[in-house]
Amino acid sequence: MGTASSPAQRFSADDLRAFTAAIFRTAGVADKDARVVAHGLVDSNLRGVDTHGITRIPIYLERLNAGLVNAQARPRIVTESPTTVVVDGENGLGHVVCDFAIDATIERARANGACWTGIRESNHNGSQGYWALRGARAGLMTWAFTNGEAIVAPWGGSEKFVSTNPICIAIPTDPPDELVLDMATTQVAAGHIFLAQSRGETIPEGWALDADGNDTTDPAAFLDGGSLLPLGGYKGAGLSLLIDVMAGILSGAASTVDVGSMYWQHKDRPQRVGHAFLAVDVARMMPLEEFKSRVAGTLAAMRGVARRPGFDQVFAPGDIETANAADREANGCPLTDDIIATLTETGTAVGVEFPSAIGSD
Repeated sequence: MGTASSPAQRFSADDLRAFTAAIFRTAGVADKDARVVAHGLVDSNLRGVDTHGITRIPIYLERLNAGLVNAQARPRIVTESPTTVVVDGENGLGHVVCDFAIDATIERARANGACWTGIRESNHNGSQGYWALRGARAGLMTWAFTNGEAIVAPWGGSEKFVSTNPICIAIPTDPPDELVLDMATTQVAAGHIFLAQSRGETIPEGWALDADGNDTTDPAAFLDGGSLLPLGGYKGAGLSLLIDVMAGILSGAASTVDVGSMYWQHKDRPQRVGHAFLAVDVARMMPLEEFKSRVAGTLAAMRGVARRPGFDQVFAPGDIETANAADREANGCPLTDDIIATLTETGTAVGVEFPSAIGSD
């Protein structure tokens, strides 16, 4: 995919968090909840997962102001046992719902060795890596799943049926290692196509189909009734369906085509998204420090294998995101002109000033 025509400007993560929280307070979100959302969104930008970061502010705000998301939701546990929890998010912001749910998951996994948590009546919850790492940093091997609106055709089909339905696994490690695999079950997350559309760029072949089931490199053709392609053909399609069953049906949430849309069809009703977390206490299996030491050795060995021609480095899952976070915490998050303009306009409409770029004062 091509790059934006203008270079990115850098912005302080603290400034972006303050701006984001202020935006959500204007929509009636309590200060504590607004800060939860701000932290989750900006964390995605810090880790380089910009498609799930503050670029989502306008659509979140639009849905809040339209009454399609409950600004005052109070997530609650509706069913529980020592090792299982079901959380009803009361149609709240996904970050607020999952902040409550991951805390409950961690608490029970520490107390009882493992916990499976199903979450229903929620909305888009950002990057799954954010939630899985919460558990991993507490010494728990943690999985995070979510379903979403139907934008993916099943293998061989031309009609949207499932979502990108990501899977994430995070492993307890000691810094500077951070072993986390966070991936959609499609060739690419839909956010990349939205960004390409906003920048007037084409997309690579193999990412999406148009409404008639033909390959397309035009973001508009995807947005006008097209669908994303699953990762690895039938393998990704099958994985996506199983994640929908685990995160959607098992949690009591909406499933497949019944999940409401953020952006186009059915965008006039709540999404009723489902999520799921699984956390396992490593210390119940072996001493945590021994586990971390062995993982560190494996990662070092992996990074040290002979490289193929044309490759300068072998990365373990999470290496690139961890490097991004270190750079962006120190030097600011890069934002392109299209994102800056959109967020400035969004902020101006509700009386919140977008911050200045680093070094621009």
